[in-house]
Amino acid sequence: MELSACVAQSSCNDNFVASYLKMFGIDIDV
Repeated sequence: MELSACVAQSSCNDNFVASYLKMFGIDIDV
């Protein structure tokens, strides 16, 4: 999973945040 590539796209920011937090076991609704 290339998070850095995802961050560059504003339309992907919400998905990036959710994926990032999920790595720490945190689930959020976006």
